[in-house]
Amino acid sequence: MGKDIRLFPLPEIDETLDMANGVMREIFEESMITMDHEHATLYKSLNVEHRVVYDKILAMVDSGKGGMFFVDGPESTRKTLLYKALLAMIHGQGKIIVARAISGVVASIMLGERTAHS
Repeated sequence: MGKDIRLFPLPEIDETLDMANGVMREIFEESMITMDHEHATLYKSLNVEHRVVYDKILAMVDSGKGGMFFVDGPESTRKTLLYKALLAMIHGQGKIIVARAISGVVASIMLGERTAHS
C-alpha cells in the first residue's frame, strides 16, 4: 500500500531476541528436537500415494533446493504417518525440517509441536 513500517509508532525490533548461541532462534530450536527412533522405519508402512509424496519431498531436500510443502487430505488418511516418516528421515540425516500444523491438536503429535501461526 506504499507505506513504510517506520512511519508507524512501533517499538524497535530487538534482533538479539531472535538469536540463540549465534544462530537464528528457529533454527536453533529445530536443531534441538530429538527424533523418536521408532519413527525411523515408518516409511516402510507408507501406502503408494504417501510414498510418492515422501519421495518427491526427499528428492527436493536431497537436491539442496528444499522447499515448502503443504500436505492435505481428509481425516483418517494416515497423513500423520507420512509426517512422522518425513520428520524422522530428515532429522536422521542431521538436517532441519520445520514442520507446522494448522491446529494445536495436530501440532501436538509432530516433532517441534508448532502451529503455523506460532
